[in-house]
Amino acid sequence: MLNSLIAESNVELIIYTFSHPSLVDKKFLQFLIKCYVDDNLAPVFWKIIEDGFDLKYAYKLVNDLGFEEHPEALKEVIEGANWE
Repeated sequence: MLNSLIAESNVELIIYTFSHPSLVDKKFLQFLIKCYVDDNLAPVFWKIIEDGFDLKYAYKLVNDLGFEEHPEALKEVIEGANWE
């Protein structure tokens, strides 16, 4: 997993992963990579990396609450709007 992280990811993701070892397991690492490569999810990636947005909450928004299908609404929520 670490080899693929280093080979395929950007520096910010690597630093985040090593800075937050208790948060980043395989599931969340795959989620972060997905956000990094998907243009619609990129704002989520950068909000997590740069602003410390809650990784588990972001995962829930995208994977459990269906915000992946609504990138504009997702962007509003990560900027502070109510998810409901």
